[in-house]
Amino acid sequence: MITTNLRDRAYNALNLRQYSELNVVDELGPLNLVVPSERQYVLRILIKRTFGEFQIPTELEWVRPFINTTKAHQDRIGVKQPFVYLTVRNGLVESVTDDEWHVDGFSQTITHLPEQNYLWTDVLPTEYIEKTFNFPDNFDSAKHNVHDFFQRRITTDEVLTMKAKNVYGFDPYVIHRRPKISAGTQRCFLRVSYTPIEIEDINNTFNDLLPTAYVRDGVKAFRDKLVSYD
Repeated sequence: MITTNLRDRAYNALNLRQYSELNVVDELGPLNLVVPSERQYVLRILIKRTFGEFQIPTELEWVRPFINTTKAHQDRIGVKQPFVYLTVRNGLVESVTDDEWHVDGFSQTITHLPEQNYLWTDVLPTEYIEKTFNFPDNFDSAKHNVHDFFQRRITTDEVLTMKAKNVYGFDPYVIHRRPKISAGTQRCFLRVSYTPIEIEDINNTFNDLLPTAYVRDGVKAFRDKLVSYD
């Protein structure tokens, strides 16, 4: 069985065949951050464009050590991406679908190289799977929901758990989820995404330092229209 890491997977266009190999996470190690007490909730805020410097709003400066750690790893594996996005969910857990198995960045609307994502949580760390999957020849990722395909084929004894306050690197080939969390739970989740294409989505948080103007709703325009292969 072939085992691959971020660097191995970075230079081939996004494809379903890669799931037939054992795609593992990159563990970067522990990182201590001083998490603010106030709620912060930003989704894919653009913090860097091609050839530019990081542009981080003042209220998010506390995340910079995490960003620097991820940038150093990108440099080590030799992957340069033109766009970088930051997601921060700090406070009471509100999102309702993150506890389902999914991958980040799997879109084949255009041909492109995979993105790299890095995450950090202070408590209740992310769960993930290191398992091979073989997609049927008639599986169409433009029609069928890959998340539903994974959801139906994972058993509880296969679940692995990341360490709290550690940085992990993954890509669209690493299947993961937030653990089941009861109402009223406080949690800090950070993700930095290095992407080969701009994520033109109206749901992105606006950055005054890097103005954008999007009209497309990625969820309604594409993801909600996918159907179950099964």
